[in-house]
Amino acid sequence: MDRLQPQERALCEHLRLQPAQYQQVKAAIVSLSLARGHVRRGEARDRLVHVEAAKVGGVFDFVVQAGWAVARVAAGDEAGDVA
Repeated sequence: MDRLQPQERALCEHLRLQPAQYQQVKAAIVSLSLARGHVRRGEARDRLVHVEAAKVGGVFDFVVQAGWAVARVAAGDEAGDVA
């Protein structure tokens, strides 16, 4: 856990995620974003079926807010909603 930034440690505690799980989810989200130029919340959840959807969503929000991935907003979604 000492490799995580304080905000990442707090997120792990809040979501009750092990640091290794967090790193795996983060890596998958960032990888998808780099490969496609964006990532949707649903894609991250579908790829990480062994982790609860709410936990993936929490990491997704954090990673996008940190600027490590670009979220794709689907047509028809409100500006504040991330698909």
